[in-house]
Amino acid sequence: MSRLDPPRVLLDSTFIAALTDHDEPFHADAVATYAELVDRFERDEVVLAATSDSLATTTPAVRTSLLAPVQTLIVAEQHRNASIDVYGPSAEDPDFATLLVIIHREDVAVVASFDGRLDHFAVDVVPRRPSVGAGDRATARH
Repeated sequence: MSRLDPPRVLLDSTFIAALTDHDEPFHADAVATYAELVDRFERDEVVLAATSDSLATTTPAVRTSLLAPVQTLIVAEQHRNASIDVYGPSAEDPDFATLLVIIHREDVAVVASFDGRLDHFAVDVVPRRPSVGAGDRATARH
């Protein structure tokens, strides 16, 4: 598979949650990383994207202001079906399986995420730091 020029950086739901919620444990890390990504976007070094699923929880105001540079990758039924074909109908987290399909099919070079499950796959993740799995995010607050 060829890489896009400039490369695509996917913001996942854990990153968007940390970026938009001041109470998230990695809010400061998300803000700093996003500022760097937007700088790189403005220099045409990267393309920023997020799935329609990840953006579904953001308000229209946040979507058109803070996340304005972010392209929407529509999660279609074909992506969900492919995740079942690849990871099985009993996958632990169908949304995560669908994210993996999107990463593969949409030529994603880097994922902005705080989900430790991505550490097991051949994808670059930012920010570089110890990560917390999506199920462990609430625990990280205490």
